[in-house]
Amino acid sequence: MGGSYSDLNVYLRSKKHNHITTDYTVTFTKKNFDGCCSFVVFTYEINFTPTSNGQNYNVLLYDGYNSTYKGRYVFGYYYPRNENEVIQHVSAYYSVLAPNHPLVISFKNKTNTYNCYLDRLKNGRWDRGYNISGYSFGNPLSKDVLDEEFKKLQFNKKIKFTTGGDITDIAAEKQEIKLKNFRFIFIPKGNESVLGVNCLFSLDFKKNEPKLTDSQETNKNQIDPYFLTSVNGQYYDGIIVYFERDQPRTKPKPISNPEQKDYKGKVLFVEFIDSSKEKTYLKRKDEDGYWWDEEKIDCNGDIQLLQELGKIKSELKSSVVTVILDEKKQYKGSTGVPSEDHKVYMKYTHKFGDCKKTVLLFERKKLEVGPFKETEKKAKHVEVYYLKAGGNEDSQPFLIVFDQKGDDKDDKKEAYHFTNTDKFDDWKEFQFKEQEKPLDGNKLIKKLYEKVGKIGTNGSCIDDLPTLRWYANKILIDPETGPAPVPPTTKPERPPEEKPPDKDEGLPIPWIIGGSVGGGVFVVSSAVGYGVYWYNTTIKLLT
Repeated sequence: MGGSYSDLNVYLRSKKHNHITTDYTVTFTKKNFDGCCSFVVFTYEINFTPTSNGQNYNVLLYDGYNSTYKGRYVFGYYYPRNENEVIQHVSAYYSVLAPNHPLVISFKNKTNTYNCYLDRLKNGRWDRGYNISGYSFGNPLSKDVLDEEFKKLQFNKKIKFTTGGDITDIAAEKQEIKLKNFRFIFIPKGNESVLGVNCLFSLDFKKNEPKLTDSQETNKNQIDPYFLTSVNGQYYDGIIVYFERDQPRTKPKPISNPEQKDYKGKVLFVEFIDSSKEKTYLKRKDEDGYWWDEEKIDCNGDIQLLQELGKIKSELKSSVVTVILDEKKQYKGSTGVPSEDHKVYMKYTHKFGDCKKTVLLFERKKLEVGPFKETEKKAKHVEVYYLKAGGNEDSQPFLIVFDQKGDDKDDKKEAYHFTNTDKFDDWKEFQFKEQEKPLDGNKLIKKLYEKVGKIGTNGSCIDDLPTLRWYANKILIDPETGPAPVPPTTKPERPPEEKPPDKDEGLPIPWIIGGSVGGGVFVVSSAVGYGVYWYNTTIKLLT
């Protein structure tokens, strides 16, 4: 088909090596799409040696790698009539999640650039140079156009995400964003690709694959499975991890050391991408990587992305301990969470290496209500108590004790308790007065543990949680202003029996009516009286 024209081949999957022949050289370059690093552009620059007859060349596109593995034929640009129609370079635009599926192909000649949809080129198969404008959708090529083309792709491969160290058929790539920021991009290679959280933070750069991260001692990039509940076991088109270096990169990456320990940069957030749903973002909240939160992040373009990365970095909390109130076993950041079963309640002691300000989490969200709103309590140990009844443990704690020393002494402790509601807004600091004088320090905590002991002792006969909650709250807030009433020692005497008359002459009607009313009053009065008696002799005695 080329006639007296020479055919020049461009291989769209050739992204590592230049293509050199005796007649021409095709040199490729790669860069992020201007304004949005979610897309990249490969540009194939053409350097052609003119023939003796001065004829120009045709440009043929293949989706393969080289002349040995050409792949499928895509499109042919034939018979440029003059120098203005000769192609100088070809550019292919890709999503970082679909590196082998060009979204747009651009042809650049001396006078113009023609941006073409891939499907339109494939359907045309070939055409003369002067007809190329019929395949172009015009200028400029924007991020919105690439977004729309990406949405048309049908993904038949997914990554299953797990909370372990799994790696199965995963391709990985590192992409520079700007100066201090870069990201790792993970996409599926096979039909059953699996990636675990422990492999998100390190790459084998020679194989372009993820690898297990270093130990906690040398790498603080870690996410406890507690924060991965919504993404564990789910399937994604791709997963992207965003980093920041301590210092900006100032030199090109040396060939002799391609890895450069870049994984030691601090991870700021992780992006989980499913084309059929909204993206899920997991955002770092502290310096040590023990606190993460699922929040929406605006990264629609490089400007917004860099702003978000800078904001996340500036807001990272330092010198804090993350206390996961609804976690009942050891988690990252804690040195242990031993438990004690007291039948009526469970006590979980969250232990940490140092006394720092605490960040309380419940159901993966920070508690910022009630007494936990204004200040962050300091603690080395945090005791968390849950009620139990009928073999069931309550879904929320009823008592939290902050221990600054962690040495079982009571002089540096403060406690907060529920008020028999399911809202942390209503919690109160534990207080107690003795002879109208508020207790504090060791005496106050001693009184608290005395009340907790009463709950454990006297609540054992209650087998339903609502009643036990009510009872526990009454004990915690009981002022204990007087002695408990003593139950009566003798039973009430029964009135003497009356012998009926020998002859039944019947009762007058007024007597019958009066007797009925009086009997009713007697029954009601007896019931009320017994209720008062039961409360005074049982409930008050217990409390």
